[in-house]
Amino acid sequence: MKIAGLEVQSTSELFNLETRFCNLIYADAKQGKTTLAGSLDKFTQKYRGKPTLFIAFEASDGGGTSTLQNHSIDYVIPKNHGELIGLVDYLKTDTKYGGIVMDNLTDAVKSILLPYSLSFPSKEKIPTRIMGVPDRGDYQSMGAFLQKILAPIVHLTRHENLDIRKDVVLCALSKDKMSADGKELVCIHPSLPGAMAVDAPAMVQTVSRIKCKSKVIPDPSHPKTTTRLFQRILVSDSDGVLIVGDRWKLMPQEWLLTSDTGEALGFSDIYEQLWVPKLKQEDKM
Repeated sequence: MKIAGLEVQSTSELFNLETRFCNLIYADAKQGKTTLAGSLDKFTQKYRGKPTLFIAFEASDGGGTSTLQNHSIDYVIPKNHGELIGLVDYLKTDTKYGGIVMDNLTDAVKSILLPYSLSFPSKEKIPTRIMGVPDRGDYQSMGAFLQKILAPIVHLTRHENLDIRKDVVLCALSKDKMSADGKELVCIHPSLPGAMAVDAPAMVQTVSRIKCKSKVIPDPSHPKTTTRLFQRILVSDSDGVLIVGDRWKLMPQEWLLTSDTGEALGFSDIYEQLWVPKLKQEDKM
């Protein structure tokens, strides 16, 4: 059925076998963002028959991918705005990769978008801008540049050509927003410039934050003693402070990223434990 030349579709049919991950994950430093994001490659290899491409932005050797050195994941490190735009344009028609990870957007802003923004004249003439301190106009520019980059990447999760369609995971650092008097925590959101701190989460289907906690368990090597297990938890349901949410309503409020044996869990586990039951249910309807 069509209306004014537009195909009428049903929201009840949105979630299906062709649905792709479209996730934004943020956390404080060293909380396991890269480990979780890197698990997308194992998932796409198994369920899409294609590898994942890791787009790395951190300043360290390997762009921050050293956490994944025991795996064999393709990665690239764009060095400037032109290279990043060229990469995004290439991926619009790519059929080799089944998944894309951008890790992390906060560093992409610092290393690529900020220098590019500072290359344009400033209306405010703030003296510290010459030292790399952005003014209000720069924050607006960086937000616009980031929107231009993210929009086509997110679109790949619903591309009409299934051979081009990809699972997408975006990563960012976490930032606290305090009240004007600095006494109250207003919200915790991805550390992104200007309006993109809110707009980027609105672009994706699932936004989650990683937090860590410790748990005392019996020591398997010494049954009469205990040991402390550090677990990572994926939080996808807001408590009124966290900017998180899952439009598919598949993620629980908290989901363990670390098993009781200390093993890191990832996107294959999320798919098999949470997505597959829903897909089977939809198939029966």
